[in-house]
Amino acid sequence: MDDVRNGSPPSPDGPPAGVLILGMHRSGTSAVTRLVNLLGPSMCVDEDLLVGTATNAKGHWESRSLFRLNDRYLGEMGCSWWYPPTSEQVADWEEHLPGAQFDNARTVFTRAHPTEPWVWKDPRACLTLSFWRRSLLRSVSGIVVFRSPDAVARSLGARDHMDAEYGLALWMRYTRLVLEQSAGLPLLVTSYDDVLEDPVAFAEQARAFLAGLGMAVTPDIDLSAVREFIDPGLRHGARNEAGPGATSDLYDTLRGLSGVHTSFVPPALGPEAPWIDAQLTSAGPEWRATWKAQGRPDRSAATRLRALVRRASTIGR
Repeated sequence: MDDVRNGSPPSPDGPPAGVLILGMHRSGTSAVTRLVNLLGPSMCVDEDLLVGTATNAKGHWESRSLFRLNDRYLGEMGCSWWYPPTSEQVADWEEHLPGAQFDNARTVFTRAHPTEPWVWKDPRACLTLSFWRRSLLRSVSGIVVFRSPDAVARSLGARDHMDAEYGLALWMRYTRLVLEQSAGLPLLVTSYDDVLEDPVAFAEQARAFLAGLGMAVTPDIDLSAVREFIDPGLRHGARNEAGPGATSDLYDTLRGLSGVHTSFVPPALGPEAPWIDAQLTSAGPEWRATWKAQGRPDRSAATRLRALVRRASTIGR
């Protein structure tokens, strides 16, 4: 593992234009994005910022236009945030894209994030990261935040009525894809549990990481703002078991990767286990209209309408 020290020289191409916050849904990416924002990197423009909701009261801290664009790209692959593509599907989609699509993505991104350095978070970017790295035409850095697959699956079950095995399969594919597509990035890997346990230590580590890459960060951390933003209520579940078999192995791999990498080398993960695709295809792209609806408890029409409106703005966060 490489160690980036505060004050080390930036890359020959200059400092990264920004930092990508990467991680599976329900893994603490929103909290980490806000903490990084407190260090200096700017969020998207105010009118594009997705505000807090019932499922994430302290804010999603992401661009509405960019997560919609990622949704569109996943749809072009016949996929969605809950039915993610395989590595092969991503590569095939990207290979056949016209150059204008990369240009358009860069235009939309610059409109949302006109100020450098920026911080951008969208869990869908775990699936489309290679596309964005090509589109931006700039060096970028990344922070991967992970959470135990068991905790993620339970959180998805509580919010979206997902079966536990399905949630574990989703965690596996997202995690494998983000590790694969992060190859060569200057990368900080951290556990959400570690962030919650000591947010100040994480902020100091993140500041040193970004400063070491030559990015403009605040000279002093606002410790009161950091402590005020992170509270015990952000922990969506007390238990942190990794889950069975392959999920436990991948979780252990992530913990072993924790820390700073000047040029990330993905671990050798081997082929994806067949049960992952079997679980995901059991729902497929129609899950939102069928399986999820079946799991929703019976409520009054007014309550259902309020829930639908709320979920329309929060689904996938």
